[in-house]
This record gives sequence, C-alpha cells and structure tokens, in this order.
Amino acid sequence: MPNNSNRVKYTRKHIEYILKNYRDYPEQCARETGHSVSSIKMMLGNAVSRLSGNSAFLGSEFYAEVVQEYLEANPNKDGKPMPIEKFKLLFL
Repeated sequence: MPNNSNRVKYTRKHIEYILKNYRDYPEQCARETGHSVSSIKMMLGNAVSRLSGNSAFLGSEFYAEVVQEYLEANPNKDGKPMPIEKFKLLFL
C-alpha cells in the first residue's frame, strides 16, 4: 500500500477556489491547491455522487457540503439552487 503521508488534504478554501476557477483554469487550480487535475475531478465527482445519493466516499460529505453551498449561491433564473445536472455539465 502506498504511503499517503505527503497527500495534501482538501480544505474549504481549496474547494471554494476550485469552484470559482476550475472551469477556466484547471491547471492553475492544480498548482494553487497542490492537487492534480484528475484528483480535483475525482473530488468533484465524489461530491456529486454524495449529493445524488449514490455513495458515501470518504470525505465526500465535506466536499458535498461545500458544493451544495455553491449550488445555492448560484441559483437558476427561477431562484432555485443550481441543479446537480447543470453542475455536472459545467465541472465534470
């Protein structure tokens, strides 16, 4: 089993930065957060899975909480939170 002691844990600040910048600057997000683009996509995918009720990956509850806040802060024209399907189209 590989040693994961050098892994950088996602913080709320990382996830918020990613949600703000990832669509236009994925490589910059990787540099700024210390995570690879593939790790970022996996984290976002885990959050989506959690919000969709499909899984409970380690850490995804925290990721999902921050993503849910993003959905609520970026409502549709009708004032309802951004649908998870739209989020998936934008980020995954």
